[in-house]
Amino acid sequence: MKKIAWVTDSSAYIPNDFFGKEDIYSVPLVLVLDGQEYRDGVDLSEEELYPKLKTFTTPPKTSQPAIGDFVSLFQQLKENYDAVIAVHISRALSGTISSCEQAAEVVGLNFNIVDSKMLSYPLTGLIERGITLNNQGIEIEEIVQKLQAIANSVEAYVLVGSLEQLQRSGRLTGLRYLIGSLLNIRPIITFEDGKLGIFEKKRSDAKATNRIFEMLDQAMQRSSLNEIYILHANADQKALEWKERILQSYPDHKVLIGPLSSAVTLHAGEGTIGLAWFNE
Repeated sequence: MKKIAWVTDSSAYIPNDFFGKEDIYSVPLVLVLDGQEYRDGVDLSEEELYPKLKTFTTPPKTSQPAIGDFVSLFQQLKENYDAVIAVHISRALSGTISSCEQAAEVVGLNFNIVDSKMLSYPLTGLIERGITLNNQGIEIEEIVQKLQAIANSVEAYVLVGSLEQLQRSGRLTGLRYLIGSLLNIRPIITFEDGKLGIFEKKRSDAKATNRIFEMLDQAMQRSSLNEIYILHANADQKALEWKERILQSYPDHKVLIGPLSSAVTLHAGEGTIGLAWFNE
């Protein structure tokens, strides 16, 4: 078994009791709010962000971690670990992997990248699987290959909480926002090879929710799902209701609930909720 450092970013949800136990390190994404930069989860928490969402005078932005943050971390890890495996937010959504690669080159660090094709709690799931493989004595190269194969199988459906916030963040035009609001359209967002896209549009929250659960049922019929992730932005009660609904149909499955990071909520809005799983 090798001593491996696991590096991720603040788009991942890492339970508090998991930090410090399994050599996991997180580098914060950058939030740009009215021209001021904040390190995600360090300078601004999710709880502090929610009251600010409707007060920004300019569209909020997000940026990949500073290369210097990666350099400082990699210099430390280089001296203390046999290997470094980085599991990051989808390359198609962020320049985080690029910053990570540039920093590793500066430090002269031999490391491995896994493109999660996703964000939030599933990143933690990939790291947990990697730790298990390492404990089984699997070689580093094979661990990385297996994790990338799992990441490539991810399936996720997200019900956007706020069309207004999506419009304010620049992800939705004013006309589309107006039409969507008037018609009470609820877009379901999915991930296609790590890129965001609209899966379907429904005329009510209930219809959109039912459609997401239909997709879960179809996945259950064709795959053996180890874990189901519920991702949400300040929608704790609804997340618990979704978990109960899943367990009523699949009582033997592991259902995990995790909040979306500020960097995600900034675009999708408070109340966003979704399901994700790996088709292993």
